[in-house]
Parts: sequence; structure tokens; C-alpha cells
Amino acid sequence: MRWVFVMMFAGLGAMMLYVGVTQYALQQRIAEHARPIEVEIIHSAVTRSVSGDTDPSLSRNTSTTTYAPEVRFHYVIDGRDYESAMMRPNIIETTYGSHEDAAAELADYPLGARVQAWVDDAHPENAFLILEKGIGPIVFMIVGLVALSVAFLAFRFIR
Repeated sequence: MRWVFVMMFAGLGAMMLYVGVTQYALQQRIAEHARPIEVEIIHSAVTRSVSGDTDPSLSRNTSTTTYAPEVRFHYVIDGRDYESAMMRPNIIETTYGSHEDAAAELADYPLGARVQAWVDDAHPENAFLILEKGIGPIVFMIVGLVALSVAFLAFRFIR
């Protein structure tokens, strides 16, 4: 049983740490080389997601509802058409506990608007709207380190 617990947390920790480190490095590089471009918003909406109820009893519902800003924009670089859905220079999405908070993220990006975005010419397919280094990769790294620590402690102390 100990090995199952150790392997589960070690695998989760390694995966989370890998994603966090690679996304952190990617967003750093992209943000450093980004230049402004004009884009047209072709989709702007808030999506609702409800997790499954994990408590089979009838007395309570343990599902959670989150809201995510969803945007897609069109742009042209060197005569080629591109579309992107990235808000920030990493693939880790931000979700919110309320529709209003997610909608506030989209307030500056209504359907049909022409707005400034950012692009790294080395990766023109990955344009993004907000030149801000998101905290998502750091959260992934912290969770990965905590999971690896739990795996180590389980290995050391669970018999």
C-alpha cells in the first residue's frame, strides 16, 4: 500500500512540476520577445463548468461550479492568417468562482472589437491578449513540490 501511495504522489508531483517549469520558462521567453499587434475578437464568452457530485448521499451536493473567460481572436502576420485563444503567454487557464468575475476579465474584449495583442515572431500562432506573466505556472510548481514532499514523507514514515 505504501508504494501505491508513494508512486501516486511522486507521479503527480513530477507531472505538476514539469508543467509548471516548462510553462514558466515559455511565458518568460515569449513575454520578453513579444511585440504588439492589432487583432479582431471573433469569440468572447463566459463558459460554465460543473464538477461531478462525489457524495452519493441525497443530503448534500458536493459539485462545484466554475466560470472561465473564453476568447478567440484573428490576426495577420506576414500575410498569413492566424487565430489564438490565449489570454496570457501560457496555456494554464484561469477560472473564477462567479460569472461576474469571469465576465470582468472579458470586459475589454467584446465580440468584433479591434484590440492590441502581443506576439513572439518565433511563435506567431501563439499570440496573446494580456502581457502579464500569470501565476499559474508558479502554482503548478508549488503543488508539484508539495506532492513530491508528501511522496518522500510517505516513503520514509509509512510502513
